Amino acid sequence: AFILDAVRHPLILRTYGIVQNMGGDGARGDHLHLLVVEKAAHGSLMGFVEKYPQPDEIPLFFLFAIITDVCAAVAYLHQRGVVHNDIKAENILLHNDPYQFCVKVCDFGSAKHETAIESDMHLNRTGGGTQPFMAPERLYEAYGKGSKPTTSYSDVFSICMTIIQICSRKTPEQFHDCGAYQT
Repeated sequence: AFILDAVRHPLILRTYGIVQNMGGDGARGDHLHLLVVEKAAHGSLMGFVEKYPQPDEIPLFFLFAIITDVCAAVAYLHQRGVVHNDIKAENILLHNDPYQFCVKVCDFGSAKHETAIESDMHLNRTGGGTQPFMAPERLYEAYGKGSKPTTSYSDVFSICMTIIQICSRKTPEQFHDCGAYQT
């Protein structure tokens, strides 16, 4: 939530606030934090793509426009020293503004600022993310095969995996299984 407060961009899901709901007596830690965000009426890019099982059912220019918007949002994050760490079709929401269909990048639960990444490296901690979309350097770290820093290139790799997924309708796991992608 702190990173979302620091980044304001038309292609990034806007946060309006956090609501804390103390359930029960609060003594057992049964409270809930709710993030209040703008509505993205058309759901995730993955949900949209799944409605069209054949790759040629969605015009490539439309997918290109979506990916161009995602790249613009991620470039904005990188300019501010933020690495998203979990770019995938499920974390790209589709929203209708009055004039066009647009993208909203969301789910910043694994996002880190460059300074936090450096301190995590010294503590040998890995961030979150979704393994099939992770760059090889992040997988090395997750499996204890060495410690390489997470950088903006990790997001670029995840964007590429997302492009492959939405254009081919194959999951990264299907590419892993056929040996097309190896770490």
